[in-house]
Amino acid sequence: MRPNTLADAVERICAGASRDVALAEFVDTFDLAKTNEDRYASIEREPRLTGDDRLDALVGAIAEYLAKQRRLGRVPPWAGGLARRLSTPWFTAESPTDAIPQLRKPGRIRLAQHLY
Repeated sequence: MRPNTLADAVERICAGASRDVALAEFVDTFDLAKTNEDRYASIEREPRLTGDDRLDALVGAIAEYLAKQRRLGRVPPWAGGLARRLSTPWFTAESPTDAIPQLRKPGRIRLAQHLY
């Protein structure tokens, strides 16, 4: 069963589920929501902080990205909190130079969390 909220996905990750699977399943739930109100409700509640700075930042970035991508009109306030930011950039590509073409694509969101 897919997590109904982003907070549920984080709980599953903390309980030992695969990060990639839990987050992908949440995105499926988000995309299948019938209304924007339902979509916002699925990211509104702040997930607990895990102690893994990258995961905590990633979760905030996911909430921000989905809210902006679907034009929900608002981003949950918790998503941009200081606890959701990294002190140094984290490139999910093999090396920072591999990420440069992605950063230059039109419409690419550069997030305050320093995820690229």
